[in-house]
Amino acid sequence: MSELKQMVDLLLSTFPVYRGYAKAERLSQEFLAKFRSRDEDRRYLVTGSFKDGYPDTLYSDVDIVVILNPQEEMFSQDCQLKLFHPVDEASAHVKLIIREAYLDEFKQEHHIIATFIGLVENTEEHGCFVSAEKTRRLNRRDFLADCNDESYKPSAPWTKSQKAEGGMGLISASTFRFTPVPGMKQFEVDRVPAIECMGWPRSASEWISRKPRYWPQADTIEKIAAGGFMVVPRPSNINGDTMKEWRISFSIAEALLFDTFDECHAMVYYMLRSLYARSFKEKLHGSLTSYHLKTVMFWMLEETEPTCWSRERIVDIFMCALKKLLKFTRKGFLPHYFIPSQNLFYTTSKEDLEFATRQIMFVLNHPLDALDQMVNSKYVGLIPRLGLLSVNTKTKEDMMILRLPESVAYSVFTQGEPRDLVRNIGLKCFSQTINDTIISMKSFPGDDSLLSLYLPNILFGYSLASAMEVSAATFDAEKMDVGQDFLEMDTVNTNQALEMWAELVKIALDDTIAHGDDKPFLSFMKHFYVFFKESLERLSSGSLTEGDRETLGAFRTVCATAGAFLATVKFSAKDIANAELYQLLCEVITPIPPLERIISVDLCTQTMTVLWGSAVYSITIRFKLGND
Repeated sequence: MSELKQMVDLLLSTFPVYRGYAKAERLSQEFLAKFRSRDEDRRYLVTGSFKDGYPDTLYSDVDIVVILNPQEEMFSQDCQLKLFHPVDEASAHVKLIIREAYLDEFKQEHHIIATFIGLVENTEEHGCFVSAEKTRRLNRRDFLADCNDESYKPSAPWTKSQKAEGGMGLISASTFRFTPVPGMKQFEVDRVPAIECMGWPRSASEWISRKPRYWPQADTIEKIAAGGFMVVPRPSNINGDTMKEWRISFSIAEALLFDTFDECHAMVYYMLRSLYARSFKEKLHGSLTSYHLKTVMFWMLEETEPTCWSRERIVDIFMCALKKLLKFTRKGFLPHYFIPSQNLFYTTSKEDLEFATRQIMFVLNHPLDALDQMVNSKYVGLIPRLGLLSVNTKTKEDMMILRLPESVAYSVFTQGEPRDLVRNIGLKCFSQTINDTIISMKSFPGDDSLLSLYLPNILFGYSLASAMEVSAATFDAEKMDVGQDFLEMDTVNTNQALEMWAELVKIALDDTIAHGDDKPFLSFMKHFYVFFKESLERLSSGSLTEGDRETLGAFRTVCATAGAFLATVKFSAKDIANAELYQLLCEVITPIPPLERIISVDLCTQTMTVLWGSAVYSITIRFKLGND
């Protein structure tokens, strides 16, 4: 297997977790949007990267479209004929001009837009039109009442003019920082006002009948053409008419196209988004965006025979996509997928395009170096490798919550209640995730690339464990060169040790779930994690309290017992009777009062890190006992 293929396989090893996470996040946000829409006049739609299924990072913004007009007041095809006036220089934009003869009829048919929200402007200079500028200036009192909740923290007022990334003109979104459950990490919600329209825009009619094409299928085209579209208050940034210009949004159609992706399509696009997130986004500062890559992917699918798409050829297809992107940057013209006359590079300078061209050529000429940026000691693709446990667990939690009765699910998502239910769901999902991790470890026992990703945390745990002042009465310190033993460990033994500790954690979790309270081993590890988190400075300075020394002594006993047990099973972790070792460790652990806290995903994940670190200490003991 070539080195390039090895790196690609490693990148794609996280793909199922990534896709599962994106799906769970999308379904959760759609559930919340649907639930809110029931009790308010407005409708909410999830769009953007989560809707497509390809966020750039774990904490990408969630894009929520706020539909201003109710369903009965959607802009009909007849209304569009009277209202839409194309922008000559930018065919994906329109002005919503209301001729005087149509004004009364429009106000009657579209009461919410014209009267209740009051978006119709009538100036001597511009005549009557639906104002994009006024829509962008909507304030909290006008239609963001649901954001008055303390959990929402606005980071940018609607009235503030802002420049979008890459000089793309005024942005139409307002960003709010939202905490779904008290104590959890905040994430940003971009809220975009939009007007929904029936049918398909006339300016994109060519897409419906485009020939020849290999993709999408006729039924998908028919569904998209009947599915409607939106207009958002974003000007073209060409003629400077920020008052009247709206952009046609194809986000509904794009989401339907992503739904047709098979596994190979999805993997290629995942690789493109990985490259963007880990390299292009920072280096190119908006001259290339994720939307450009999305467009290239759509053109690739339309123009490439289906037989060319296979898992075996995935590296070649990825390179072909980059070559296609290179062709567009060299020409300075990237045609909009639905309206090819629109150049998506129309605001990008020649210098920026030339720099982007050089970056793409570098990837094509030095693919290993490029892949190394996507797969390194901290990241595999878009997801931190050591965050896979928490990401996978959150995915399972969200999917399990969505199966609850709607009122209960809403309470869990927004308030973290009822707490016992949340705790049990968290424990069950973490146990499932640990099991997935164990299966993965067993599948690649000799994979040194996996080991290299875990190595920093293993070293951290080793350093911690080796500072425990192991008693000479237990082990002969003069004969135990721990550091050298650690360096001489082979990949298989280390991966087996990680697998062993994962098995122990799963046993402890399942025991806790079955009996309804924390069992000694899991409770001890949680206790030690809290101790270590709070006592790191005292540990490094040597100013330990008596309680600290007791906790360290208990931890040393656990390590020593595990090491001795390893020695009795011929020094091979694969032969360990994990249940027996678990029971033995529970017996030697000094009882610790239960902690008044609920296990969080983050806590469990970091507990695993401590477990893996302590495993290294046990393994080094195992090697010395074997040599002796």
